Amino acid sequence: MLTLPDVQSLVRDLESTKVLSVYVETRVTDPAMRDAWRPALSNALREIGAKLPDGERAEFELARETLKQAVPPPDGVRGARGWIAFADRSGIRHASHVPASCPTLAVWREGPLVAPSMRLLKGHRAVIIAMVDSRSARVYRYAWGVLDELADAAQTLADAPAPGEPRPPERRGANQTGPRSRTGTEKEDRRESAAFDRLAGALAKQLDALAGEDGWVVFGGTREHALKAAAVLPARLADRWTVPNGLDIDAGDDELITAAKLAAKSLREAQGAALLDELMDQGGEHGRSAMGLAATQRALLANAVDVLVLSSSFLTKEPEQAEATVRGTLLHGGGVDVLPHDAGTRLDEIAGGVAARLRFAVP
Repeated sequence: MLTLPDVQSLVRDLESTKVLSVYVETRVTDPAMRDAWRPALSNALREIGAKLPDGERAEFELARETLKQAVPPPDGVRGARGWIAFADRSGIRHASHVPASCPTLAVWREGPLVAPSMRLLKGHRAVIIAMVDSRSARVYRYAWGVLDELADAAQTLADAPAPGEPRPPERRGANQTGPRSRTGTEKEDRRESAAFDRLAGALAKQLDALAGEDGWVVFGGTREHALKAAAVLPARLADRWTVPNGLDIDAGDDELITAAKLAAKSLREAQGAALLDELMDQGGEHGRSAMGLAATQRALLANAVDVLVLSSSFLTKEPEQAEATVRGTLLHGGGVDVLPHDAGTRLDEIAGGVAARLRFAVP
């Protein structure tokens, strides 16, 4: 699995090395076409080799030969839609399946071709789903197009009465029982509330660990208890959770998957819009953002870029500029964020599809 730290390491380690970068789309709807990518990749590699001078062709052929050791297995990987690899004359430097589609291409150049991978990284962002009621919480993970129930992360209240069950009578003496008083009812309500608070606290710790640095969290089940559970999540998840309407406690797998997809899209759009608003608010000659390619390039020269922000359109229409800005950012420890559709369209209109959050102001 490719992560941003992996890409940063590849860029730093192979900056001055000839690298064969390969992106393959392995997802097909017709099983008979599952190997259709192989001739496309072979043709692309053949064309590269035919254009190289003899000395460089020998180095390329070494990298090409090592690539054969890592090609995707015939049956693929569950949930994977693509495959990427980076190889040089010494061997494979990275190879993995990815959960998003990528057009099949091969490039031989100095340093790895990494800009196309920026769009693939968001596909690794898992959606953690917690289905909560007054007595329990079931937990699922949706990632790579696959839904899995995480039994080890479930929480239960074994001592809480089930909904609809009569409450135990109040003790009125050593061997006597009688009608529950208002005070007894209030005590029982407080006991149940405290028990659920403990469940919610334990669940919050589980969800924080499962979501990690960039995962999303979706709550379903009994809405009252889902909202209470969401309210105790740690602050770092503040913009990464949602409680959608209609995700009932008895929802099936298809409903959970649909909710996960919709929630991830909505949360990603909201996060992208917030980031773009932040960049616009911090702009100006002495601000902490750079809007547009020229301003971003100046910030890169000053090693001031903290997060490079791109639109998908910029990656597609300006591949050389995109590669240069992405590599320049990663070489100096910065992050890269490709904005989703609506926020990306706004970025295209405002700044030509490229901007940056800065570590310090660059006049």
